Amino acid sequence: MSLEHIKKLNANVWAFGSNEMAELGIGHYNEALMPERTRGLPKVKVAWISSGGKHTGIVTADGKLWMCGSRKFE
Repeated sequence: MSLEHIKKLNANVWAFGSNEMAELGIGHYNEALMPERTRGLPKVKVAWISSGGKHTGIVTADGKLWMCGSRKFE
C-alpha cells in the first residue's frame, strides 16, 4: 500500500495513493493517482501528519487532532 500526503503552505493538505479504507481523507474510497485536497479539514496551520496502513492523523498547530480512515470520513 502506498500512501502519501503533501502539506501546503496555504493550509491545505493534499493526498494521493491507495485509499480503500478512506485513509486519505479525500471523501471517497477510490485510489488517487494524482494529489487531491483533503475534505473536512479547516484551513488551519498543520503541524504534523502521520499515516498508517488504514488511517491518517493530522495535528494542527493549535493541538487539535483530525483522523480519517478505516472506511470512515470522520
